[in-house]
Amino acid sequence: MKLDGGCHCGTIRYTARIDPDTVVICHCTDCQTISGAPYRANVPVTQRAQLIPKSQGLCRSAMPWAMDISGIPKIPDPARR
Repeated sequence: MKLDGGCHCGTIRYTARIDPDTVVICHCTDCQTISGAPYRANVPVTQRAQLIPKSQGLCRSAMPWAMDISGIPKIPDPARR
């Protein structure tokens, strides 16, 4: 299935091919907050490390510290139970 979309303001656009059998909805509070809805539709992506951004949009609105966060200390991942 071919899917077209973009950001809310329309500056960034994308086209993707997805398997409609992998579409899920998530009811976690993070997804509710991000979407402003009772759930969010998601399409899982394998090998996300290969999805390297090629550009950034609307950088004039970015926080000045957001362009280089490499110096900010990293919190260790919590132990899994």
